[in-house]
Amino acid sequence: SRPSVAAPDRALVARALAATALLYGQLADGTLQLLCTTPVVERKDDMYLFVAVAHCLQGRLGAIIGIFPAHGQQPALYVTFDGGPDKRFYRAYVAAIGAPDRGDDLLILMVRTADLLVVMPLGDESRDDVADEVFAVTGQNGIGRQVVVGTVSLRLLDRPVIGPGVNWQGYLVLQLPIGPAASGAAVVSVQQGQVIGFVVGTIQAMMGMIPVGSPSAVAVPVSRLKLFREAIERGAY
Repeated sequence: SRPSVAAPDRALVARALAATALLYGQLADGTLQLLCTTPVVERKDDMYLFVAVAHCLQGRLGAIIGIFPAHGQQPALYVTFDGGPDKRFYRAYVAAIGAPDRGDDLLILMVRTADLLVVMPLGDESRDDVADEVFAVTGQNGIGRQVVVGTVSLRLLDRPVIGPGVNWQGYLVLQLPIGPAASGAAVVSVQQGQVIGFVVGTIQAMMGMIPVGSPSAVAVPVSRLKLFREAIERGAY
């Protein structure tokens, strides 16, 4: 029989839920389209940093109002923490977008607000081992934020997993039930109580396979985000 996964601490789950938003893009007709999940990871005064994944925007910018990065214009992006019909949306601006084919499937967003938002701290994926418990808050399947639980199944992909415009070598592999719009969701280590990665997809979807049982989710590790930010600060990206 399949081993059970213990439920994470309720206070930790509540914090992760409060720190997780859904990212929308505004189309030319004014409607908003759900793109992916995006957690808050840092606060600087009234500026908050959110992390998502670059492929959330790739292939969709032509439909979203605004052009990026041409002419410095920003796409019309919004985040919301609310699940009801009266959602409150915050304008989000692209601070940095990575290149997935270089292993940087990362998107950093900025939101300026006087509201006090909950922040999920970043951890260290190297402190978690195979079979350690994790969970994620995702906006998958367009039915609002959901908590999914699982385990680390492979700490780092030590071989290339490459598709069109994608390179997942060095990423985390997890047994975690995810679906469409889960990309960008923070993977939270139950042991650390901190974020160790961000969901990018599943091995089965990449390989064109039909998943049997829980899919093998893949996440870009927090260490990659830190290297990405350092490269940007050095002007090396």
